[in-house]
Amino acid sequence: MIIQCIKCDKEKQKEEYYKKSKNKNGYSLACKDCLRKQMREYNIIHKNDIKKYNQNNKELLRAYYHKNKSIFLKNSKKYYIKNREKHLEYMKQYRKNNKGRINSLNIRNKKNRKKSLHPQRNEKIIKVFYDMSNRLSKCLGIKFNVDHIFPISKGGWHHEENLQVITEVLNKKKSAKTDFFLL
Repeated sequence: MIIQCIKCDKEKQKEEYYKKSKNKNGYSLACKDCLRKQMREYNIIHKNDIKKYNQNNKELLRAYYHKNKSIFLKNSKKYYIKNREKHLEYMKQYRKNNKGRINSLNIRNKKNRKKSLHPQRNEKIIKVFYDMSNRLSKCLGIKFNVDHIFPISKGGWHHEENLQVITEVLNKKKSAKTDFFLL
């Protein structure tokens, strides 16, 4: 089905239009490209108003995001898959152009890691945790991680008494929380 765009007057396939049930043919009157261009122009003109709205409605926007999180994540993944090569090229270029920034972040992370090392840690026992994690992953086919019970980012130590082996899924859920309990 070919439709004529009311903005650019070009005839395009129906896939080039957004679905809109209110219209007779079931598609928007303007093509996706024209509507995107219109939205970009609107965002540039109303940049300050949009910023002010977002600042005044943080809780509302956060609630909306959590309500529709699965849709956001699905769309984000779909976009990444569709634009993977473009993203990888962008990241390659970013790393090339920002070597100093990346090096300073790496140095800062190394310093923080060194600060988190407990002076009385037992490296052999810590190595056992990592070996156990690898063996469990291989045997069960589920990824396991070594987790810091009290996160290093919150001031925890890299010490055998602060380590536990948990599944990667639980580790991601726990993130850097201190009040997360495994039952």
